[in-house]
Amino acid sequence: MSSSDWSLEWPRAFAGIAGTALFKQSPEDFRVYEQLPFAPLGHGEHLLLQIEKTGQNTAWLARQLGKMADIPAVDVSYAGLKDRQGVTTQWFCLRQPGLPPENEIGIWAERLTELEGVRLLQAVRHDRKLRTGALSGNEFEIRLREFDGDREQLDRLLQKVADKGVPNYFGSQRFGRDGHNLILAEKLFSGEIKLARERRGFALSASRSLLFNELLASRIRSGNWCELLDGDVLTFPDAASLIYPNRRDETVAPRFAACDLINTGPLWGKGELATEGLVKELEQAVATQYPNFARVLEQKGLKQERRPLVSQVANLVWRWDNEDLVLAFTLNKGCYATSVLHELVDFRNQVDD
Repeated sequence: MSSSDWSLEWPRAFAGIAGTALFKQSPEDFRVYEQLPFAPLGHGEHLLLQIEKTGQNTAWLARQLGKMADIPAVDVSYAGLKDRQGVTTQWFCLRQPGLPPENEIGIWAERLTELEGVRLLQAVRHDRKLRTGALSGNEFEIRLREFDGDREQLDRLLQKVADKGVPNYFGSQRFGRDGHNLILAEKLFSGEIKLARERRGFALSASRSLLFNELLASRIRSGNWCELLDGDVLTFPDAASLIYPNRRDETVAPRFAACDLINTGPLWGKGELATEGLVKELEQAVATQYPNFARVLEQKGLKQERRPLVSQVANLVWRWDNEDLVLAFTLNKGCYATSVLHELVDFRNQVDD
């Protein structure tokens, strides 16, 4: 495929959008607050820094922290990447064995004044390293500017989003500008180019995400993206474990109706699909549509995994500020705020990520 073939436009779940709006006109229009699933203990060899960053990249900031602490990159970690174009609060972890210095928070607050758009909120010790994915979710505050459309329809869509959730698409940033990471994947998989480890990871992740989004899109077109089908593999809202088709009992249907269980789609890799019947056929059809992507993901040793098809949108509230819509909500880890906006409006970014 050429870059023009990567439209990356997937169907919406509800009956059309309510209008248009501008997104990310300034960093303050997109605020993210990372939530940890535990409370730091206050002691241990790992220093947790809660940092607010504006217009800065997570990986770049992690490298700066390592230099300041004079420790190797392997001793610096974070739970997840956060957008550069926004005001985002997240935790970083530095391995710092030994007795902590007096006024450790003051020392780090002073150090971080050297970095533009970076502010220390907390510095607290913990006994374990912060691992990738070790977050429970993210809170978002979003301002959509200059809304042009039907406010009553938007209110109805917002209520549907609150009641049902939204399709759990991977966001456009996963694929790079104009699908660039998918273009890299095509060239890498055909042997046309070689990539350094980080960019190779982007290519693999983008191709895997494409297969998932395409499967989710096919179920939206069929009208069963949030319905319980006989062959579905189910998970819980926090995606902590799976329920396979042959392990269901009489409690599954009412728990699914109550949104305590969610159906899933494949993150492609080596191994057999856990779904059955029609659901398995749908998932295999997507892999057949992109045979090179599916084949290489298997060859690279990635394991078959599952991802919820539905992103539940918790604590959703909204208000109007003249022509601007201001939203606040909470998503589970791995879910994208742009998937919520996708169901509401046609939005345009002032600055691309």
